[in-house]
Amino acid sequence: GFYAAPGYVGGKTVDVYGGGVCQVSSTLYAAMVYAGLPATERHAHSLPVDYLPAGLDATIAGSYLDLKFTNTFSQPLLIQASANGGTLTVTLVLQ
Repeated sequence: GFYAAPGYVGGKTVDVYGGGVCQVSSTLYAAMVYAGLPATERHAHSLPVDYLPAGLDATIAGSYLDLKFTNTFSQPLLIQASANGGTLTVTLVLQ
């Protein structure tokens, strides 16, 4: 299940269940940008986030907002993610 964490609702920051999951999608999106992988679906937050520079966020919600991309490289792509001491790291590795 999910715990309540900060999320954006009606232009305000409030605790919501599933709040904070966008840190994962945003960190993946930032890795995609740096790797040159284009998003086929990406939605910015309604307010700025404090964990990434402007324009590198990617909000997801239920089945109506998602982050999607196509691997444009000729090799398979491995997505590695880890969290340690409050820091999330996403690494994209060509196989």
